[in-house]
Amino acid sequence: MKRLRTRPAPHKTNRLPVGLSCTWRKRPGKRPYFEIQAYLGDQVRHFYVGVEPTVIRLRFALLRALACRRAYELQCGVVA
Repeated sequence: MKRLRTRPAPHKTNRLPVGLSCTWRKRPGKRPYFEIQAYLGDQVRHFYVGVEPTVIRLRFALLRALACRRAYELQCGVVA
């Protein structure tokens, strides 16, 4: 059974829950885009927000990432 974090790392500066992060991704010759990442043990799921993120798109991607992470935690037996 994998051991998952239950508290954020002390150096984490954003207010996202444990297992989620966000970043601007850069591509050669194209505009950067914003995404939210959900860490699922040995893999990472990426949730695209867009090149010009809006509040609605950000919330929708965040809810999808959070649901994905919570499902993974339940599968691993973590009660949070």
